[in-house]
Amino acid sequence: MNRTKPILAVAISIAIAFFSSCSSTENDNGNGVSSSSDETLSSVSSSDGNLSSGGNSGGGNSCSGGNSSSSAGNSSGSNSSEASSSSNEETQPSVSSNDGSSSSRVSSSSSRISSSSSAAAAVSSSSATTSSSSSSSSAGTPTSASSVDSGTKFTPEMLALTPGATIAELNLAWYSGREGTKTAVRLFNASGTLVNTVTGTTGNATTGKSWHKAKLTNLTPSTQYKYSVSNDEQNWSHEYDYTTPPATGAWRFVAIADPQIAAATATSYTSWAEVAKKIKETENVTHVVCAGDQVDNMQGDEKEWEYFFAPGIFSNIPVAAIKGNHDPHWANIGKFEWHFNLPNERSASSTDYKSKYNYYYLYNNVLFVGLNTGSLFDTDQLSTYNTVVNLFKTVITEAKAAHAGKYDWLIVVHHESTKSVSAHAEDVEVRNYREAGLETVMSEQKVDVVIAGHDHTYARTHPINGVVYLTLKAASNLKFYPVKKSLITSNIAAHSKGIEITWNQENDYYQIGEKVIINSSDPEYTVIDVNGKTLNFDVCTWKSSGTKCGDTDKFTLTK
Repeated sequence: MNRTKPILAVAISIAIAFFSSCSSTENDNGNGVSSSSDETLSSVSSSDGNLSSGGNSGGGNSCSGGNSSSSAGNSSGSNSSEASSSSNEETQPSVSSNDGSSSSRVSSSSSRISSSSSAAAAVSSSSATTSSSSSSSSAGTPTSASSVDSGTKFTPEMLALTPGATIAELNLAWYSGREGTKTAVRLFNASGTLVNTVTGTTGNATTGKSWHKAKLTNLTPSTQYKYSVSNDEQNWSHEYDYTTPPATGAWRFVAIADPQIAAATATSYTSWAEVAKKIKETENVTHVVCAGDQVDNMQGDEKEWEYFFAPGIFSNIPVAAIKGNHDPHWANIGKFEWHFNLPNERSASSTDYKSKYNYYYLYNNVLFVGLNTGSLFDTDQLSTYNTVVNLFKTVITEAKAAHAGKYDWLIVVHHESTKSVSAHAEDVEVRNYREAGLETVMSEQKVDVVIAGHDHTYARTHPINGVVYLTLKAASNLKFYPVKKSLITSNIAAHSKGIEITWNQENDYYQIGEKVIINSSDPEYTVIDVNGKTLNFDVCTWKSSGTKCGDTDKFTLTK
């Protein structure tokens, strides 16, 4: 047999593919870039505790050969926020209120994600290797996406990004059918050059489905990437965009609560889809924090999870999801843990769902701690609440020690608000969390802001022992609760665009002033702009006629 011709044909094909890949670049970025010259909010100190009111892309590796390199390659590592040298241990925030519309939001030009960084987007394939990798592109021989064998196109189900332990990491989770038993992720730079391939873990989910989880590490701040996933390491999805947060400077995230997607209520998922679309297309955020109840059916319904992930926002923007009381955790259908890959997860027992799903991560100069207040019920003894609250204290203490001196703000997110004003305000579970000392832990640990949900009505407290408690309204229009007027006196004074209330004196829990917004049946999300020692909160209401920010509430915390 004459082998000369086949060998020559293969050599020519390789050469053509190589030179074609050098000319193919993609610059699509799911997060987008936007800027404006919005007026910066003024800060009015409220030292007496009363509320005061007031009006890289680039580059990639050269096709000239040689080893790829990047001066930024591993600049962030696990210490991406070391520029923030002060801890928040001694300084508590002051609060100011602003009645302006969304046009007076803090300058977006500095707080939105920048897609052009002084650090090149092309990361050395050797510097971006992760510890979990079992296969990667050959060092010094970067491979473009167009020349990587992707097999038959694979479509992951319910793909979700989750923050990693720091901005240098990214966690992924998705479903697939059980035709594949492996988990793999390919990471590309913005130009489509293969940076690395990592493997992860997989297991059985709902009947006929598998869950997959993986982690990317050594990512560079403010850098555009692309990634694809596989359940067999042979057939790959299309490439999704992801931009890492900045390590220093201003940035933005969004907080939501209670999308509570109900499969039998179409308006719950259609309204949520519009809210998610609005956040993704216009807010340019680093990630989304969701304070629980992603879905409605406690017994588990994968259709609800499908609707929750259907807008596609979380394949480009990470979501830090909190376990809510409606999110399934005991049935073998649609478990919360199958859908999210939580960073630094801590629990008293890997099999005890009551103590699971607690975690923390550091983004820029904010230390986030997620706590699971959604797994205890009125049938649980107070002793169980005491055990769980002690675990919460341990998790916060560990998070602070792990990132001492690297953060300015400490934000805790959980589900069952202890400072709400509506239907659940006096539930047995909420009372038990207070009795077990949850609020004491918040003040003793010098938490700055507690973000919660559960009551489907927006409320914000004055600083209480240095802590501002924020209860968010639902992010879909499944249901809303009115203010529970039996909890308050008739002394209700108009304040800003909400009301200022004073709780009944006989109620030990509510002898404080609290800003409450009389509810409308419209979903909301809250935009938080972070700029050093300033946090600007802007509550946005979604309506079919358009989204309006600032009407519900708008305030600033400063240190």
